[in-house]
Amino acid sequence: MSHNHSHNGNAITTASFAVAPSVHAAMATGRILSRYWWTAAIPVAVLLAIGLSDWRYAVTALALIFVVLPAVAMFGWFAATSDADAVADMTEHSLRLNPDNTISTIRPENIHTSPADAHISVSLFRKNIVVTISHNGKTQRIIAPVSAFATQADAAEFYHRLDVSE
Repeated sequence: MSHNHSHNGNAITTASFAVAPSVHAAMATGRILSRYWWTAAIPVAVLLAIGLSDWRYAVTALALIFVVLPAVAMFGWFAATSDADAVADMTEHSLRLNPDNTISTIRPENIHTSPADAHISVSLFRKNIVVTISHNGKTQRIIAPVSAFATQADAAEFYHRLDVSE
């Protein structure tokens, strides 16, 4: 095949692709902000409310908004982009969904297949399929752009075979 895609039997293999670390950071940002947004909002709101009677509290709230929170966000972004999964995804690799619904990550140096008893879940993030593999207390996220699949039908089958919520 000219596109380096294959669909042998029930196995679905993507073309080689790489994922920018910013995709991992955006996912982590959304996950963290959806749970913990209030940890930043409450102190700022309280300081601004008190700042109505004493301007020094308003200045402190502004310092939180324009100095402290951006610094925390920068360190969080750096941590997310330097995560092991994000760094590994920067290299060219492909994914194969095996007939037994295990996932193989194919890299030039090795092939890693998820254990048969691993819990595998799937979700969509922007134009990416996100596969989360949990086994023995360890979690790995693998991101595959939909464009890495030979056809939209292959991407849909890949997603639906792993989606146990239906």
